Amino acid sequence: MRLHLVMTGVGTIALWRHLSIQRVRSRLYILGGITLWGCLLLLSFFVDCYHNINLGRSRWLPRVNIVKVYQATSDDQVVMADACLLEIQINRCWDVRPGHYHFICLPALGFLSIFQSHPFWVVWWEKDSKTGTMQLDMLVRKRRGFTRRLSSHSRKEYTGWISRPFGQPGAFGDYGSVLMFATDIGIAAHLPYLKSFMQGRTEASICTRRVVVVWQVKDRGRFPCWNLFCLTNECRRS
Repeated sequence: MRLHLVMTGVGTIALWRHLSIQRVRSRLYILGGITLWGCLLLLSFFVDCYHNINLGRSRWLPRVNIVKVYQATSDDQVVMADACLLEIQINRCWDVRPGHYHFICLPALGFLSIFQSHPFWVVWWEKDSKTGTMQLDMLVRKRRGFTRRLSSHSRKEYTGWISRPFGQPGAFGDYGSVLMFATDIGIAAHLPYLKSFMQGRTEASICTRRVVVVWQVKDRGRFPCWNLFCLTNECRRS
């Protein structure tokens, strides 16, 4: 994304120099586009500052914990296969909806990480009404570059920067029955919808009465499946 921004700037400068000085009207179009883009960039920056900075707290910025070994409710350790869990403590609460993803930046992982931000889906969230804080959970599969560096840093707390929510939330509460399919780590995209189904069912704000999840897992013992089991049990009881 940073490279795209640099190339856009180079293209804009080249187009500006390509136009002759006599054609002032053409250059006004370029100035108008730059002004509009600058306003949108400034607006997005203020939105990100609202989500990240809270001057009323001892620590202004979000704190990110990288977890590779999860302690399940039965006191059994679940080792994630080629994946890690990001627990992001945010000093401000906002509305989180299923289907949202955020761009995460962790400058402490290295010099290149300062200029990198990568999108990850929100798989779970918890709000603390007493303290006004919130925790976002994101499941990340190890690949190359940034995600590989994440997997090499476990059980450490870092200061991070999280962007505004992206994505278009899907509304499935009008359907009586919902059928979901997932493979391995793809279940992460379904967990927020299961959470919203349970909340909507408790508040009697949705029509969904039955949720069926078909999840194909290659190695059950090495995959973090504790959340899904808890969710399916609560869905059955409700």
